[in-house]
Amino acid sequence: MDMSIIIPAHNESDYIGRTLDSLKVYAGLEVVVVADDCRDATSVIARRAGVRVEQVAYGNAAQAKNRGFEVLEGRGNVMFLDADTTVPPDLLYPIDRIMHCNGVSGKVAVEPDNQSKGANAYYNWVNFCSWLSHHTTKVHSSLTNGAGACMFGSYDVLDEIRTEREYLFDPTVEMFEDQELIAQLHKKGRFDFVNIPGLRVTTSTRRFDQEGFWGRFLKDWVQLAGFKKERLNVR
Repeated sequence: MDMSIIIPAHNESDYIGRTLDSLKVYAGLEVVVVADDCRDATSVIARRAGVRVEQVAYGNAAQAKNRGFEVLEGRGNVMFLDADTTVPPDLLYPIDRIMHCNGVSGKVAVEPDNQSKGANAYYNWVNFCSWLSHHTTKVHSSLTNGAGACMFGSYDVLDEIRTEREYLFDPTVEMFEDQELIAQLHKKGRFDFVNIPGLRVTTSTRRFDQEGFWGRFLKDWVQLAGFKKERLNVR
């Protein structure tokens, strides 16, 4: 499998181990953990897992992801994976085949590691937003929404975006940097939302557990509204 995985991480010692463990079933992966201003054991755990670790001090997810892309040795398919998100054992092979055959980019549906009714309701809503934005982006490339915990694209397309504007993820964006890039990928061609039962990635509900359904829901929309107001000029 010709795929590289970039995992940005900021103080993720509680989660990075299980994320990397979920990738061990796949042979031939290039995995790069970008430890961004970590003050915990994130780097130690990642090195023990046998993956490449880049230590930086950006304090910015977009810059951390850009650094991961810069140091890749592989030139095939690329996946950006959140450090608190695990991958099922059958997900990457079909994605790899689809990308080689069709050259598509995309993102994967998420499910919570906490199977409470509230968490399931919230993440079903997140997946619905991803499905809806798959259609609204046909109207305008900036009308994208939903979680980007697991995104993928071909190296060539991603590098083309980086070359055109001198960065891949916009380093001026402190939140929703994944959605800004998704808007760019939509303009480059087909972008899919992979939502197949049994092939969703599992993400941590730590923010949901702290804020609850309505707290998380309302905070998402307040933050997203501010982001969209600034980004509606994307063409």
